[in-house]
Amino acid sequence: MVSWREDEGYPHSFSLPGTADSSAVLALPAALDLFERLGGQDRVMARNNALAGYGRSVLAQALGLEPEQVPRSRPCPWRRCRCPGG
Repeated sequence: MVSWREDEGYPHSFSLPGTADSSAVLALPAALDLFERLGGQDRVMARNNALAGYGRSVLAQALGLEPEQVPRSRPCPWRRCRCPGG
């Protein structure tokens, strides 16, 4: 995507994209503070993992599947299950 400096040609036209958004950088200190107040990486990951496991169980039950078919080889906030065909 080029910027409003498109008429200046390459590489200047790519130096200031019009969609640049610095809010993520500006919010980083507050996000890191919140992360620590929630208990740090290990606690947040454990909670996410538990929530994903619960969600997997609810979804499997709703679809008539066995949650145990989903491997638990490593902590991960994502779960997968094979959906019935059709």
